[in-house]
Amino acid sequence: MSMGSTLHGIASRAKASGPGRMLRYARASHERTGIPTAILFADIGLCKARRDIGPMEYYGYGFAGKPSKLRDTYMTTKMNLTLVREFNDYEKRKRFEDKVAFLEDFSVFSGRDWIDLRTSPDSEKLHSFLRSHEFVFVKPTDDFGGHGIERIETAKIADATELYRRLVVEGKMLLEEAIEPHPEMCRISPNAVSTLRICTFRRDGKPHHMYTVLRVGVGDAAVDNATSGGLFGPVDDDGILRCPLYSGTEGTPYLAHPTTGVVFDGFEIPMMKQAVELCLEASGVVPEVAYVGWDIAITPTGPVLVEGNPIPGFDMPQWRNQSPEDVGMLPKFEQVLGRKIML
Repeated sequence: MSMGSTLHGIASRAKASGPGRMLRYARASHERTGIPTAILFADIGLCKARRDIGPMEYYGYGFAGKPSKLRDTYMTTKMNLTLVREFNDYEKRKRFEDKVAFLEDFSVFSGRDWIDLRTSPDSEKLHSFLRSHEFVFVKPTDDFGGHGIERIETAKIADATELYRRLVVEGKMLLEEAIEPHPEMCRISPNAVSTLRICTFRRDGKPHHMYTVLRVGVGDAAVDNATSGGLFGPVDDDGILRCPLYSGTEGTPYLAHPTTGVVFDGFEIPMMKQAVELCLEASGVVPEVAYVGWDIAITPTGPVLVEGNPIPGFDMPQWRNQSPEDVGMLPKFEQVLGRKIML
């Protein structure tokens, strides 16, 4: 994710923290806890001012009725960006933000074929690529959140030359061979490649596994991004889901997948250990970018790297009811860091 995209996201968060939004989540929190809406409305305002926690985060983190000592364990936007600025070199980050540059640097982990239309003077390279693959994904090279991504069945392409022209006009210059998901991952969500967001933090030359979150698509969506309507939820270190998954747009908990009906509690991610090991190894390729959220797909032959995010999310692993202690991610980050995060 680029810094421009991040600033846009922060502006959107600020806009989304107005009185109407606050009242909406105060009412939702009231329905869940029974605490009077007026008290919750005021508390949401205080949390935004004092803790940099917005209304949806307040609801999603289960802050209603949560004591201050537990609220103090939650990472915030400012803390997250502080880590990014300190540990992720700005120039090196650009290689992550350009999807083609990222695939060049991490090709040994990607496990798929791809082409960059910016390097092709005509459509012949595209024709050859389409003949080689049954399904392909087309993507902008520098966007995020699943925006602009298309899944194309190559047998249904009537005119490849016309497709080439359209993709150039729309700026969708990256084409990737479609990843074949592991059958167990298809069972939970057959239309989108469900990915793991595995966060690593490299400190003093040693990589640390910070958290893993599963993301799944819903309905006919071709992507699993939370910002595009997908669900997300924590994965324990043994690869087993023990919590609900949540809607990325509303924060609503789901005990089972709304499309397939697969129950989340007890679902086991195949090859979890290998996926974490892949990310720990990948973290050493560009050590100047020490704090990364890796997106991993599980295929029948093993995990593959989809992309790396040098401005990782911090909210998904903090959603309510994700641990018996009900604590946020801040203590773990500060333990690895060896000190407090200085704002």
